[in-house]
Amino acid sequence: MLQVQPITKDSKNLFDFKKVYFSAFPRSEQTPIWFLLLKAKRDDIDFFAYYDDGVFAGFSYIITHGNLTFIQYIAVSANIRSKGYGTQIMSEIRKRYPGNRIILCIEAEDEKAVNNEQRKRRKSFYLKNGYSSANIMMKTNGIIFETLISDGTCSFKEFLMLYKEYLGFLLYIFYKPKMIR
Repeated sequence: MLQVQPITKDSKNLFDFKKVYFSAFPRSEQTPIWFLLLKAKRDDIDFFAYYDDGVFAGFSYIITHGNLTFIQYIAVSANIRSKGYGTQIMSEIRKRYPGNRIILCIEAEDEKAVNNEQRKRRKSFYLKNGYSSANIMMKTNGIIFETLISDGTCSFKEFLMLYKEYLGFLLYIFYKPKMIR
């Protein structure tokens, strides 16, 4: 069973998090760490490290607005991928937010993308773990994302409300995702 610890600017696990974060997400998808840590002080944001017998397994960064929970980031350490840790982390998240609709965004499949096989595997993983398409495609930072959901439905408007609450009005004006029809 995984042990869960919060990630803060003073925590020992910050180094483990950074190592996985910088290797798991392309630069264009990385939010500055200082911003993640600052926002994580709020009650509606959970920033967790997951350990298995003292070994760092991965992390999640989760935003909740009402009964809508958005997994902004989730990653497993590269050296232990494909060993069930992603599924365990997803299970832990479901336990922590019972009754909530849980959403996440993944890079949309694109035959022209260099990492299209990875995108397909990622989507397959989430579908296997009980997620389905929320029928929301959006573009942010020049990247097209597909939104997946567990336990319900979500409109683009609901997602934008959560995102606006998270970013604050001013940043939201500059970083608001655009829906693709």
